Formats: sequence, C-alpha cells, structure tokens
Amino acid sequence: MVTSAAFDMSPEQRVSTVFQLLQDAGKKEYMGGETSLLDHALITAELAKDGGADEETILAALLLNIGRLFPPIEQGSAIDNEKFKYRLTGATGISPPLNYHRLGADYLRQLEFSQKTCDLIELQDLAIRTTPVHIPTYLMPDHDVIQINTTGRPSLTPNELEQFQNAPYFEETVQVMLWGCAAKTTEIKPASLDSYREMAIRNLKLDN
Repeated sequence: MVTSAAFDMSPEQRVSTVFQLLQDAGKKEYMGGETSLLDHALITAELAKDGGADEETILAALLLNIGRLFPPIEQGSAIDNEKFKYRLTGATGISPPLNYHRLGADYLRQLEFSQKTCDLIELQDLAIRTTPVHIPTYLMPDHDVIQINTTGRPSLTPNELEQFQNAPYFEETVQVMLWGCAAKTTEIKPASLDSYREMAIRNLKLDN
C-alpha cells in the first residue's frame, strides 16, 4: 500500500496523495446516511476546531475514516506487510482484529504523520466499544443528540477498558469519536479540504 517510493516524496507530495485519496473516494456515502465520507471528514474536523483541539487532533478528526477508503485487496495485502505486523498490537498493547481505523493509522504512520495523530485514529475502535456509562460526562454535553454506533462491536472487557483509560490520549480519543458521531447529524458548512493542507504538512515534520 505504501512503497519505499513514498519516502522519496516530499511532505507536500505525501499530503497531496492522502488528500487526493480522500477527495476521490470520499464521495462515497457514509454509513448509509445522506453525508458523504468527505463531508463527514470535513464536518468532524470543523467540530474539532470549534472544540479548541490542537492541530494533531484536528487532523485525526479529518482523517478518522481514511482506512475505509482502501479497496479490500489492499486491506488484505496490508496484513502481510512487516510494518503492519509490527503495529498489530496497537497503541495500548491490546490486539483486536485488524480494522479500518488501524489500517488507516498504519497507512499514515508509513507516510510519517505524527504519532499522536495516528494513535488517536488507531484507538477509535476502542472508543466506539466503550459503553457510554464509562465516558466522562463532561465529554458528552449532548446526550440526546449523540448516538454511538456500536453495532457488531463487543463492548470492552473490564481489562481492555482499564488499559484504554490508562492509555495516552484517552479523553482526546473519546472526544474525536464523539465529534465523529455528532458529524452525522450536524448541519454546518465546513472549511474546504485544501484549508488543512499546511496543517498536514506541519504535522509530517513534528516527529522528524
């Protein structure tokens, strides 16, 4: 999915590659609703900005579902990639099956997006599997508006929940998940994808 040639690209070229993927495939309908994947990404990022998030978190919100955009054959081949094998234990040491959040995070890691941005995306599967009763109430001001989609996902075991709560960025991960949920029903006009280009380029330089 990401070849050695990717590391010969400039930060600007790598960002253009990711943004083009989102622009082209992001026209797909998001989870059976009226919002496209691209619009959902832009609204989620807008909510993160409005919520006072830092740039790494805003980019995680923008690229939250990037792993959904890969064809199935690429998802399968990714499992055989040594870097993906290395990352299968995840940011918390928990090892659930490979999922699109993990796939997207590993893709972005190989393009050298910041560790925090990638971790916030990878941990989304755990955030979605966290029952609302275990989410800090101050992170959920709109209980009647936000609906967490846990369909087909088992709730975290007590041990998994403890590990997740002690993981770096626990609250920020949950907040990104809640912004993603809210974006399904929020009617706002978000900023354009291109408005995040310089932010993404800065992100590539944070850990290098």
